[in-house]
Amino acid sequence: MDRLKYILAQGSKDGLVSSPRNWPGINSAKAQMTGQSIRGPWYNRTGHYHARRKKGGHKARKIDFMEKLTLKLVPLPCWAHLPPEEYQARIRDLVEEIEQETAAMHALAGTSPLGRHAILKQDPLHCPKHLKTTPAPRVHAYTKAARPSSRAIQGLKPG
Repeated sequence: MDRLKYILAQGSKDGLVSSPRNWPGINSAKAQMTGQSIRGPWYNRTGHYHARRKKGGHKARKIDFMEKLTLKLVPLPCWAHLPPEEYQARIRDLVEEIEQETAAMHALAGTSPLGRHAILKQDPLHCPKHLKTTPAPRVHAYTKAARPSSRAIQGLKPG
């Protein structure tokens, strides 16, 4: 359930939208809350690749390898015993919890979500001129405070 909530909260926890319902891209929240399937395009890259490698393959068009697929979502195993209406209600409860947490986060920070319109206006291929980089720690640990003990275990100098 925690992983499902994490997945549903992606755009909200990042401050982009106030609710998973508002995410402009592919999203399973609506389908899981209503029991609907998700229908969309799928590009068969492997088929297109093999067709282009054959003689006369330069004529293989990407559009010829697009298919409409339907994705039917199934309940989490821990909720598989529930009737569909109860499962959908639990998903709605998760989404409402995400919305409340997002509102609280913005209230505390004095910010507001970027919003659907602003997200769609952005260039998905934009690359920043400069990336912030920091060196990786010599030892990865759950918290910074745990790093010194991890270094000691491995025989490295603290710090």
